[in-house]
Amino acid sequence: MKKEIRWNKKMEKLLNVEGDKVDSVSFSKINIKELLLPNFQKKYDCITIFDERSPMLTENEFEKLIQKKYINKTNYEASHTETYLNYFMKGESYPLKDLMDVMLIIIDVWSYQLKQMEPESRFCFAVSCDLEFESVTMRFHKVREKEPLWMGEDWESYEEPAGYIII
Repeated sequence: MKKEIRWNKKMEKLLNVEGDKVDSVSFSKINIKELLLPNFQKKYDCITIFDERSPMLTENEFEKLIQKKYINKTNYEASHTETYLNYFMKGESYPLKDLMDVMLIIIDVWSYQLKQMEPESRFCFAVSCDLEFESVTMRFHKVREKEPLWMGEDWESYEEPAGYIII
């Protein structure tokens, strides 16, 4: 699967850090299943992670919500696919480099699942790291011709390590 990868300089530096690697990371069985096999939901040309708290909307109500709150479907998807990796981890904290290694595996797994749902679509996985809390967050959205990427084009200006992978 072809990938376009763009990291800001801070992320490149983080990913190129040499040093001791953690031999393993810990997840509970429930968390690893939920992380690797999320319940993706497709509606009105958007793919999100199912949230039982989200109301069921008609297409007309959905379009009004997009215009009023999110501006476009890209922002809606990014808001409804946010995944905080540390939430799924068991107990201890891990170096950001090791968390990013795990996140890159998750992106590969999700890429295959999303491509099965929509083989012709391209998807952007936006990733950022919080240096203070040593955490990694990822969101995804479909790449749409008439909408900008969620992170925009100026990802180099982000204060934290950040970037994206487009598949």
